[in-house]
Order: sequence, then C-alpha cells, then structure tokens
Amino acid sequence: MTLVLPVVLLSSAAVTALFGWVVYRGDPTLVAGYDPERVTDEAGLTRFVGRGTLLVAALTAALGVLTLFTTPDLLTVGVYTGAVLLVSAWLVVGTKRFEKRGP
Repeated sequence: MTLVLPVVLLSSAAVTALFGWVVYRGDPTLVAGYDPERVTDEAGLTRFVGRGTLLVAALTAALGVLTLFTTPDLLTVGVYTGAVLLVSAWLVVGTKRFEKRGP
C-alpha cells in the first residue's frame, strides 16, 4: 500500500485549512475578487468564506483519511468532487449578499 495519495490529500487539506483559518480570522485579501469599495460587511464576508474554505479542507482531509484504509472507487471520488463543487457554488452565490447594490 502506498502512502502517496493520503499524504498529498492531507497536505492539501492542511494548506487549505490554513488559508481558510486566515480568512476566517478576518483577512479578506485572500478572497478572490475582493474589492473593499463594494463590500458591505467585511467581517461577515471573511467568516462566510473562511467557513466554506474550512469545509473544503475537512472534506479533503476525510478523503485523505479514507485513502489510508482503502483505495477510493469512482463513486467515492465522485461524491467528494460533487461536494467540493457544491460548496464552491454556495460560496460564489453566497458572497453576493456582502456586495453593495447599485451604482
């Protein structure tokens, strides 16, 4: 059994969690498309995006731990990919509520 996949996934989860934690703690500069002129609630935005990023890290870590015990099949990878895509879409749509409306 090789440990390459679990190490890569758990390392990726750790880096993603670090970025998520930095954003959650209030640093909006890591948020893609962040424009301080258009944001109405910076603290809310960073908490929202940080939580979503930490969720992606948790999903990645869960897959990494799973790969320690078994080789993931297509269904497992598909569920993981679908979950990450759903969280990503949720973040894209959800960040709109922190933008100023109008000109």
